[in-house]
Order: sequence, then C-alpha cells, then structure tokens
Amino acid sequence: MTAIRYALMFPEAVEQLVLVNPIGLEDWQAKGAPYLAIDKELIVERQTNFDSIKEYEKRIYYGGQWQPQYDRWVDMLAGMFTGPGGDVVSGVQARIFDMAFTQPMVHELERNSKPDDADDRPTRPDRPRCKSRFPGGGEEPRKLSGTRA
Repeated sequence: MTAIRYALMFPEAVEQLVLVNPIGLEDWQAKGAPYLAIDKELIVERQTNFDSIKEYEKRIYYGGQWQPQYDRWVDMLAGMFTGPGGDVVSGVQARIFDMAFTQPMVHELERNSKPDDADDRPTRPDRPRCKSRFPGGGEEPRKLSGTRA
C-alpha cells in the first residue's frame, strides 16, 4: 500500500510499479465485512500459530494439497508470531489489517491516469492463484455481529 500511495503522490518519480500479492486492493467495507477494531484484531493475531498458518496456506496457496517440505516456510512465519517478538509482530499485523480495511487503494487506482497493463500480462493457469481474505481470516464477510466466525 505504501508503494502504491507513493506512486500516486509522486508519479514523476515512478517509471513502473510491480505489485506482487499486494494488500489494500479490495474495499472490504463494500464487500460487506464489518469493521473490527485494532484491539479485537490483535486478539485474533495473537492466536496465529503453526497450525493456523498451515491451514490458511494449504487452502489458499496450495489448492488443498500439502507437502512436508512446505513446513519450513510455515515454521519461519509461525516463529515470528510465537517467538520473542511475537507481540510486536501481532501488533503490526493488526495495524496492517486496519489500514487495508480503512484505506483501500482500489479507488485511488481507479482515479489514476497512468495505464494499467496488468491485465495484459500472461497468467499461469497451472499455479494456484492467491486469494484475498477478509480481515480475520475468512474468505467471506463475517455477519455484522461484530464477532469472528
């Protein structure tokens, strides 16, 4: 999101901007997801562990197929949440979700005058595509009860 914001604010300084798995391109409010305060999101982030990361990655990135050699990447990420700096990582992650929810970039890009050639690039149909998730981990908006599904 920061790179997109910079490119929009200082277009003369940016020749190209390549986005890989960017955040902030969805308008979660428009999709029906209720706002979740940072302190509530922090509770969810503090529950992140090896199993929750593995299940998410298996479902989203690997099409339901998992191989043992993927565990090392999950270990690395889980260690950030469960290790000595875990509270800091959880806090940063909660703020990122808040920023993505309250400051979506999709509308800014619609107003951008530079051409968007992303649709002209080839895709790899043999690879699973990254799917966005609603804040809190779901792929569908939560009910407006204010609680996590």
